[in-house]
Formats: sequence, C-alpha cells, structure tokens
Amino acid sequence: TFMSYTIVKFVVGAIFELLRVVPLAMALIHSSLAPQLTEKQRTSEWMGIRPLAVPGELDMAFPMAQAVLIFIVMFVYSCLAPVSSFITALGFFVQLLVYTNQFVYVYDPSNDTLGKLW
Repeated sequence: TFMSYTIVKFVVGAIFELLRVVPLAMALIHSSLAPQLTEKQRTSEWMGIRPLAVPGELDMAFPMAQAVLIFIVMFVYSCLAPVSSFITALGFFVQLLVYTNQFVYVYDPSNDTLGKLW
C-alpha cells in the first residue's frame, strides 16, 4: 500500500503543480470578487489573493513536509520491500523535473541570490 500511496502522492502532486490548480482557483476568485477598475487593481493582490499573471513565490513548507513524510516512510518500508525504494526514487525524480520547470519558468525569482552566499 505504501507504493500505491507514493505513486498517487507524487503523480497527483505533479499534476496539481504543473496545472497550478490552486492558483487558478484563487485567480478565478480574484477576477470575480476583486475590484477591477484600473490596471493596478487588476494586477495587485487583493485580500491575500493574487491574479494568475502574478505567480509570487513558492511556499516550500508544504512540498518539503510531503517529501520528508515520503522519505521517512520509505526508510521504514525499505527493509520489508526493497522495491519501494525504487518507486520512491522514481517519484522524487518526477518531482525534481516538475519543480525545476516551475522554478525556472513560473515562480518569481526575487529571492534568488545567484549563488552569492559568502
């Protein structure tokens, strides 16, 4: 059951992230309820809801919590069913591709330091 949970979790998460289901729903709420008189009002945040054209930043807390949950459960089940390690690795690879695409093409890179840590 862990392998099916992992596959569903990674596949559904990737589909929701690529299609941007939650931001699309929030943008529909924004377009129907927010004031739309000027261009600034159409492109600005209203009561915490952004339009679809303003992607904002990715909140890393939820994806990281899901990844840690899958990783911990994978360690528990890897002794019982070693095949689950390969399924989990495949899922993490899919997530790598999805989030790389999202970071490069969708989300705002305003907090990118260009590698200048020191």
